[in-house]
Amino acid sequence: MKKRIVKKIISAILVAGTSVGTMIPVNSNVMITNVKAEDFFTAGDFQINNLDGWSYEDGILRISQNGDYTIEMAPDITSTDDSIAVESGVTANITLGNVNIVTDKDVNNNFKSALALNNATVKLTLRYDAEIHMESEHFASAVTVDDNSKLTIEGDGKLDVISDFGSGIGGDFYGNGNLGEVVINSGEINVTGGKFMTGIGGSLLYNEPEEGKEYGNSGKITVNGGKLTAYTESGTAIGGIPVSQLLEDTVEAGDGGILIVNGGEVHAETMSGTAIGGGYSQEGRAGDGADVTLNGGRIYAYAQGSGTAIGGGWTESGIAGDGGSLTVNDGKLDACSMGATSVGGGLTTEGTPGKGAMVVINGGEVDIDNGYGCAVGGGCIYDSSKDIEFSGGVISGSLTPTNTSASLTINDGAVRITSFAGMAVCCEELNYCGGYFQIRNDGVTEEYAPEGDVTNITFKPSSDNQIIATIFDNETYSEIEGSPFRTETKIAEVLNKKSYTFETETIKSQVKVDIVGTQINTTSEGFRVVYSVDDPNNEVVEAGMVYGLANWASEKDMYVGSNASDVYSYSATDAGKLSYLIDNCSSTIQGYAMTMKFIKTTAFYQAPIMMRAYAKLSDGSYVYSNVDTKSVYQIADYLYQTKRMPNDVAHDYLYNNILVSCKPDYEIVYFLD
Repeated sequence: MKKRIVKKIISAILVAGTSVGTMIPVNSNVMITNVKAEDFFTAGDFQINNLDGWSYEDGILRISQNGDYTIEMAPDITSTDDSIAVESGVTANITLGNVNIVTDKDVNNNFKSALALNNATVKLTLRYDAEIHMESEHFASAVTVDDNSKLTIEGDGKLDVISDFGSGIGGDFYGNGNLGEVVINSGEINVTGGKFMTGIGGSLLYNEPEEGKEYGNSGKITVNGGKLTAYTESGTAIGGIPVSQLLEDTVEAGDGGILIVNGGEVHAETMSGTAIGGGYSQEGRAGDGADVTLNGGRIYAYAQGSGTAIGGGWTESGIAGDGGSLTVNDGKLDACSMGATSVGGGLTTEGTPGKGAMVVINGGEVDIDNGYGCAVGGGCIYDSSKDIEFSGGVISGSLTPTNTSASLTINDGAVRITSFAGMAVCCEELNYCGGYFQIRNDGVTEEYAPEGDVTNITFKPSSDNQIIATIFDNETYSEIEGSPFRTETKIAEVLNKKSYTFETETIKSQVKVDIVGTQINTTSEGFRVVYSVDDPNNEVVEAGMVYGLANWASEKDMYVGSNASDVYSYSATDAGKLSYLIDNCSSTIQGYAMTMKFIKTTAFYQAPIMMRAYAKLSDGSYVYSNVDTKSVYQIADYLYQTKRMPNDVAHDYLYNNILVSCKPDYEIVYFLD
């Protein structure tokens, strides 16, 4: 434990020192090269700082050579219907000033984008706030990033991208409609797509797609920082292009591509399509879901209607999209669909539902909510002739969840899965290895994976699409619709029906574990925790302490066998048993003391340390005390101020070795006053 604490504290100190040493000035904009007004050259309604590498004709500013460019509005121009195009093979760093493009015109019948990358690589730095708004009734993207291009966005400004009829940031309207690569490092980027389009992802095509070729797929989107907000009314917020009445049903909808979030925030919202994933197809083949990885930051995905929050596109009578994959390593995920599977396969009315997503949660905080479908699992089947009732009222039409190949693996993290009127987990397999796990079904069902001795939870579908849950927790009994279902081995098999009431109750044990107090031992130079175990029926086979570093772990991690890297458990030895009674009125209470030696640094004295006592019972279950969190400084301060040390030498030790180390102006309190 000492080595681990030293490593963490020293690491924290070094990081803090490095941050101070590399701090960027508040007025960091002065570090950007200032360009004088006379150094700009007029290009239509724009002005650009380079003499060479560009041309202007027919309302289009074309960047044709590699280089660094600053583009702003020309003097006295507040908005323009001109556009910007970066031509094939060009690598350009473009600093975008107060650019405001609002266009509704076509140049020589060229369905142009307001900003277009054609086989180009562009780093777009937002110096100020900018807007790119495509009002034209054709369906080109407001910003085109074709499948051979890469657009990186960063800077301190804000960029609003709006398309009234096409995709916000999308693929080439004249090519295959597939999006290339988009990287967001910083800034605020708000993208709104047309009614049946994407916010950011694949785009519609000008020509009929060639048979057998894919089109309208999303590309690779990486968010390292900043905030990305994507919205569309009836399309895909982030992902593949839908197929609506605008195209033949033989055309497949676009797939969801790749979304990687390492930091920052991603908000994706749609009214009746997919928030993140595949496009819908009314009668044909819907798009498959995205491969989503969350390494840090936050993802918020919300689908109001019949689309998934993260997953495959829906269909009425065709083949719904499969769910793709979701991996959460860290960060915060919120995903909710009100009328379909939240994370998984697409919904269908008369066709084939989509297969479920492959979901792996290794850490972070995950909240997956659902209206009346399935929170995690395969696509649902919608039946408009049947209504369902739940505690909040009646919903027109019912959803039948399916479990086609869906899987959910939880290795760590805080995971909560809720369905208000449907089923929380509709998976072929659910593997639980650690962390905190909660399921709520039908608004009344609660199931907690306990913090203690859990080895595995698996969900297996039966032939009639019901789900059998086998729970190995050694701590709960189960009750189904008022009829007890119990076994001597405490393994509950729960039939997860369309609607049921499932309750759990903790097995009663008379063992009680409490932390009595904390002390400082000046002889061994350490802090000591005194705790008690009341064992009236001789159930206890082991007692001990769990310690955790509060700056890097939380109370939910405080249990024996925790996967948290900053939580440690130690069993008591005979040397730790107290010879005196903790309670003179009870002979069944055994007292224990455990001492942790000091690391003699200010950082150690100030670090908050979580402490929790435990007792292991003969049946393998655990009983815990509450978690107590204190720093060595707090313990020393209390003992010093209340003069609880046994003599003045021990009293002075606290002042000379701990208190003034943390607080140099700490006021002396004399032991004999």
